[in-house]
Amino acid sequence: EGVLRARGAWILLADADAATDINDHARLETAAANTGAAVVCGSRAHLVDTDAVARRSLLRNVLMRGFHLVVTAVGGVSGVRDTQCGFKLMRRAEARTLFADLHIERWAFDVEVLY
Repeated sequence: EGVLRARGAWILLADADAATDINDHARLETAAANTGAAVVCGSRAHLVDTDAVARRSLLRNVLMRGFHLVVTAVGGVSGVRDTQCGFKLMRRAEARTLFADLHIERWAFDVEVLY
């Protein structure tokens, strides 16, 4: 409901665990301004081989890559390297349209929004 009640021209989604530095919102704003996109997604993909990302087990990596493959192949979401990154910037009008009939309310809602 938070997105539907937001009043700003742009709505920033950010994970509560502060996985992405809030100051990076300027990068999303720049990307939106340069491309005219209504939705801009952050990504942690560039951090995969750094100490900034927690070490994952082989099983977790297989599941993560499998999920990404399903999202791309079946879900029709392409061009987004990190669908689960909780850092997204959206124009309010488009955000309201995307969130009005949202069915998934937990961790995978990002995929439905991007679909």
